[in-house]
Amino acid sequence: MSNQLIMGWNQLAATLLDWHTDPGNDTRRFAIFHIAIHDALNHIKPVYHKWKKRPSITINSTLVQQEVLDAAVNAAAATTLRMAILGIEDYINKLPPVLKNKYLDFNAAYCQKQIIDRFNSNMGNTTPSKSYGEALGISVAIEILALRNNDGSNTAILSPRPDEDQDGKFQSEYYNDIVP
Repeated sequence: MSNQLIMGWNQLAATLLDWHTDPGNDTRRFAIFHIAIHDALNHIKPVYHKWKKRPSITINSTLVQQEVLDAAVNAAAATTLRMAILGIEDYINKLPPVLKNKYLDFNAAYCQKQIIDRFNSNMGNTTPSKSYGEALGISVAIEILALRNNDGSNTAILSPRPDEDQDGKFQSEYYNDIVP
């Protein structure tokens, strides 16, 4: 597995998720994105502890294993990143009009197209092993997203924080209800 595949997705995620909605959810989106990639890889080639318990699979062919790995990474990255964009869009839509001005340049459709284009470019021609990896990556991403769905982080901070004028400070009590 080439680390360039993951680095490419990371660079796209950094670009598309750079909207600074609030520190907790910005960080959370990136964490979910990377956890899904990590778990997709570890189900095929177990090296580290998995975040979500699931039996590993064994693939005897190195070429097939590489195709499955790449497809699983692509699918996990694309699925979680697309959901993160929807989360940003939802956050912006809940804001009062006076606070929406900060996000006038946000274009969810453009972001989704960038994700789909990257996914299609990375996948190339369909093979049975790529289809298997894609299904695995999507299912891992959906499991991770489902586990984090009701973790207490869905309470958006919809007004300026009292600490907003104090550079470098953030009041963590906004996230006291988040389940680790």
